[in-house]
Amino acid sequence: MQLKTFLNLIPKIVKSPLQESESQLKMIPPNRLDDFLKNSTGKNPKKAAVICLCFPNKEQEIHFVLILRNTYKGVHSGQIGFPGGKIEATDSSCQAAAIRELKEEIGVKLDSNAIIKALTPIYIPPSNFMVSPYLAFIDYEPVFIKDDYEVNTIISIPIDNLLQDNIVTAKVQIGEKQEQVPAFQFNKTIVWGATARILYEVRTILKTITH
Repeated sequence: MQLKTFLNLIPKIVKSPLQESESQLKMIPPNRLDDFLKNSTGKNPKKAAVICLCFPNKEQEIHFVLILRNTYKGVHSGQIGFPGGKIEATDSSCQAAAIRELKEEIGVKLDSNAIIKALTPIYIPPSNFMVSPYLAFIDYEPVFIKDDYEVNTIISIPIDNLLQDNIVTAKVQIGEKQEQVPAFQFNKTIVWGATARILYEVRTILKTITH
């Protein structure tokens, strides 16, 4: 998708209704569906925020950014996800936290005007996090500066790849066992879990407004 096309879609993205559970449930393993459908209100979930950042490369083709997290002691160690993290006491809002985390993890400073849309918040049972995702856009290719402590690799993916028939069943390590989960496959990059759920909502919105 070229820059000009994406710019023309932004007003439609802004007005497009959120897809909520209808799209996100597609990327949840059937054996874990009950956990995700449970009301998390009584669980006192921790809060986090992430950003799906879109930008044009040198050929004016729109890409989005993912990161491979370093290995550490934690539920999401070594996983692929969006830049983002836990809401801190100093953050004025979930959006402000997402923007701060983006700068800290991949070195991209965003103005709040770069946020196109707040996507559907999602609950992650294994870590008891409620995550607020945001879709953002900048009209230039950024210079990425990764936080070596948290980020192993920065991954740039053409947004057209998100619209292809690339949903697979992948075997992944969850805790102490391997499970079969629905996932996106972008060449050698396998994206599953909460990140896949967010991407599926973005995919559904784009497919809806372009067809």
